[in-house]
Amino acid sequence: MNSASTPFVYADAGVNFVAETEGQTFSRGTSMKRRPGGYYELGAGYRVGLKTTALNFTVGYSYKGYKEHNYGIKHAPNKEPEENALLETTAYHLRRISLKFGFEF
Repeated sequence: MNSASTPFVYADAGVNFVAETEGQTFSRGTSMKRRPGGYYELGAGYRVGLKTTALNFTVGYSYKGYKEHNYGIKHAPNKEPEENALLETTAYHLRRISLKFGFEF
């Protein structure tokens, strides 16, 4: 193992899939679908090399996004009710600052 101490940068990107929560209940005739969104993380860190191991310290920023579509019965004046119509779309943007500590062996 190299005992050098060095700074580094990192990046990660991909697709964020949202797991469905068990036990969700909806009004009669409504449903919800979640759509995957983007994910990325950027950061910088410092590796402190020891004799046979190393310690890593990082600080970073990450973003995850996804959309939630709610479907149901749409009522309009003087029209027949429309079933399984898109009622609402909500976009979620999850951002965070992270501090990480790692150990290499």
